Amino acid sequence: MPGNWANASLMGCDAFSGSTRLIRATVGSVDIYSSVAVRLSVAPIVDCTYNQFDNTYNQITGQAVWLQIFFKTSQPIGCTGRKRNWLQFGKQRGVKDLAEIAVRKVVAREGGDLTKERILVAAEQLFAKSGFDGVSMRDIGRAAEVPYALTTYHFESKLGLYRALFRRREDLLTTQRLQRLNDVQISGDRATDIHQIAAAIVEPQLEFRSLPGGLDFARLIAREICDPVESERGIVAEYLDPVAFAALRLLEKVAPEVSYEQICWAFYFASGALAINNANTGRVERLSSGKCQASDSEQVAWMLTAFVAAGWNGMLSPQSNPRKLAATKRSTRKS
Repeated sequence: MPGNWANASLMGCDAFSGSTRLIRATVGSVDIYSSVAVRLSVAPIVDCTYNQFDNTYNQITGQAVWLQIFFKTSQPIGCTGRKRNWLQFGKQRGVKDLAEIAVRKVVAREGGDLTKERILVAAEQLFAKSGFDGVSMRDIGRAAEVPYALTTYHFESKLGLYRALFRRREDLLTTQRLQRLNDVQISGDRATDIHQIAAAIVEPQLEFRSLPGGLDFARLIAREICDPVESERGIVAEYLDPVAFAALRLLEKVAPEVSYEQICWAFYFASGALAINNANTGRVERLSSGKCQASDSEQVAWMLTAFVAAGWNGMLSPQSNPRKLAATKRSTRKS
């Protein structure tokens, strides 16, 4: 009788093991079915089906792991001689380690908007770390725990997803900074006016670093600005250049005797200071033995604004470059 009970337990274990493998294989195949489903515009149905498979997998895996723990911590009935536990006893009867089966992390699937947000969060983190060319759509799908076909369903392509990251931050990245620049009142005091413009450029970028995902997005901005092929994607031109042109127009008013060419170089160099700060690589902490902390946004905002303003004051002084290159000015500006 004890032997029959033990055999029945092992058979039940085999059943759980086989069922779990079947569910895992089925869940894996849903990605293939999703590709067809996306073309048929029934991706939401596939997402729901995927969720059902996940739930079934969770239930079976949970039972399998429970049995695994039981096997490891108890003594099989009817065993004599050398002490053996259920796991050793089961393996001799052909039962595999069930813990090896529970390796796939499964999460519940949500509606379309929440799924899209999960994809965006995962993409922002990966792109910030590895850049546009260092990440694939499958990498993003795995990080977001979303089938590959659904990432392409929601965003069509990697570039579409990449652009969506900047579009969802457009208010912070573009709109608010443009408003800050529009609010600048030129007083006629060169130093004061330049400091106002510098603050309108620097402070909003540092403010959004404190928001959820803000540090990743700041790094993403730094990568995009410094990417040699950024012009092919057009993101800097769409979301950052409007702010640049607004700042250039104000700097022209502050330094009307300085050439537009000189003003552009002054702004360009300031952009480099902003980019290296956004990258937040930890270098300033290393160089200062931890005395400088890039995470101190208030202190960094004050120092970076002062640095940019001082550079502009130096480059835009009447003595620096008094030539007025009208042809360059008109040919390079956007209306």
